[in-house]
Amino acid sequence: MPAVYYEVPLRISRIALDAGNFIDGFDDRRPVAVAIGNFDGMHLGHQALVQRLNAVSPEGRRAVLSFYPHPRIYLGSPSSAGCGVGHSSYLQTVRERVSVMNDLGVTDLVLMRFTKQLCQLSPDDFVEQVICRQLKADIVVVGDDWRFGRERAGDVQTLANLGRVCGFATEIVSAVDIELENFEHVRVSSRRIRNMLQEGEVEVAARLLGREYVFIGRTQGGKRLGRQLGFPTLNIAVSRKFLPRYGVYAGHVRLPGTGQLPAVINIGLRPTVSGDTPLIESHLLDWSGEEIVAGTRIEVSLKSFVREEKKFDGLSELKQAIGADVDEARKRFSL
Repeated sequence: MPAVYYEVPLRISRIALDAGNFIDGFDDRRPVAVAIGNFDGMHLGHQALVQRLNAVSPEGRRAVLSFYPHPRIYLGSPSSAGCGVGHSSYLQTVRERVSVMNDLGVTDLVLMRFTKQLCQLSPDDFVEQVICRQLKADIVVVGDDWRFGRERAGDVQTLANLGRVCGFATEIVSAVDIELENFEHVRVSSRRIRNMLQEGEVEVAARLLGREYVFIGRTQGGKRLGRQLGFPTLNIAVSRKFLPRYGVYAGHVRLPGTGQLPAVINIGLRPTVSGDTPLIESHLLDWSGEEIVAGTRIEVSLKSFVREEKKFDGLSELKQAIGADVDEARKRFSL
């Protein structure tokens, strides 16, 4: 399977567990250090893995091996063999993940298709066929809770033992914990971030991610109802991206050539106007620039939760509620 190139210096390769399917360019004799994991969200824990990767291979290739679909999604509907197909959404698109990894200094992202065949490999076979034969790794970096192989039979000690036989060193990175405002210490994980987003706790999610939760998309044309109500919006749809609790948020919008602009953002189904698909609608506070045309690529990030989604008794009541949302967002931005 050929390499796939994005418009960033980081090189992307896609591989599957097929005989003779090797990664282009991994035979250039430079040392290869590989961090292995799912890396959905590129949160503080993932960033710690990449930082260790950079430290152990400052002059060599610094590759990340990730899996698609996410193993937990693939295994969501178990079959008798322990493998099945499930459905979920990701904290990041591949393109978003690539952008963060590139900024952190990763030279290669290897996306490996997670299949029934891969799922059923023993830990020994996974190391021999993937880490040694395909990646040709000299150093492997993993988190302290990483499991691999059929029925997750392999752990970090298994990996270290197999590495001594195969000829690579194993670097184990401890989990990252952070202290919240209530003095609770929590472990950073993609699952915890999803839980926080489901509850509308986007400020906690941002602490775990190391940045605000972001949506990137191209604006869509619509019925221009927001403009009729006095609150024009930039609308983007979402696909395969994890949605937070439906409701209104204070947040930011980044347009081409601009910094972050304060905005009030609605995420949900728009029950007052009988919407049936999730939409992200952003109203820029005090925007005085030119009208933004449909198809413009924008970035929407969430700062704080304002209120839950609600069905109002008509457009007049909806307009009044949006006005109150705008006032609340202004307070949070001290505008």
